[in-house]
Amino acid sequence: MKCFLLDSDVVIWLLRGRQKVVEHVEKLAGRGQLLVSAITRAEVASGMRADEERATLRLLDGLTTVPVSGDIADHAGKMRCALRKRGITVHLPDAIIAATAADLDAELHTCNPKHYPDCGIALVAVDPL
Repeated sequence: MKCFLLDSDVVIWLLRGRQKVVEHVEKLAGRGQLLVSAITRAEVASGMRADEERATLRLLDGLTTVPVSGDIADHAGKMRCALRKRGITVHLPDAIIAATAADLDAELHTCNPKHYPDCGIALVAVDPL
């Protein structure tokens, strides 16, 4: 089964009902399994307001959350180190999300592909506008 890892921005636009993102994710749901990294779940939950909690948790609970394993953490650290040696900065949460996609052989769907430069993953840019 094909796996699709949703980045935090995709989940946020989905929660806000952005039509293009909703349609994009609905198509993915028909083709495979929708996943989020535990990092994405934490990022989304940390930005929700009290009146958004119920809808946010309902959506997140409907997605498969992938925990950060030792292998994923090691992969993320090695990725950041290799990229830094080339003068490329990737923030740790993004490196963990990229490593999750790599370890699961999943496509990462994001509205911010620039957060994942040269990470060696299947990356799909989602236009929210």
